[in-house]
Amino acid sequence: MGYLADLFQEGKVQEFNAYRKKHPDIDLIDLSGVEVNGKSFSGIDLSGVALFEAHFANCDFSEADFSGAELRGAFFGACNFTHAQFGNANCQKAKFIGCVMREASFMVLSAEEALFIGRDENFLPARQYLERSEFERAHINPQVTFVMPIGRPGAETKHQNAPTTRTLQ
Repeated sequence: MGYLADLFQEGKVQEFNAYRKKHPDIDLIDLSGVEVNGKSFSGIDLSGVALFEAHFANCDFSEADFSGAELRGAFFGACNFTHAQFGNANCQKAKFIGCVMREASFMVLSAEEALFIGRDENFLPARQYLERSEFERAHINPQVTFVMPIGRPGAETKHQNAPTTRTLQ
């Protein structure tokens, strides 16, 4: 899996996606523990990829496909997930801190003990960072925490016991 890991670390999305398409027989792509800062992964196909304990900062995952991905314990700081797909992703204990989730889809998400923290007052209001994100049929148990900045229009405070279906408009 070294070649795919290298393509990923270098942010070579087209080559990464082309290799996956050419080799559909690859059962497991394990990128666990990677640390990436400031790369664009816009449009990358990470469906079914293992990213346990991975660490991402200032990365662009717009229109990325995380369907069925293993994101347990992963950290995402100030990343862009606009139009990203998380169908059947496992986000247990994952942390999304100050990320843009605009129109991201979290259908059938497993997110026990996950943490979603909105941007602080120097950035967009929290409602905008989750604008039109769909948590349809998402399995979000009481350990999931949504933290939004206080004192901004549309902002909310800490949310424990999130409902199993949550759509912010």
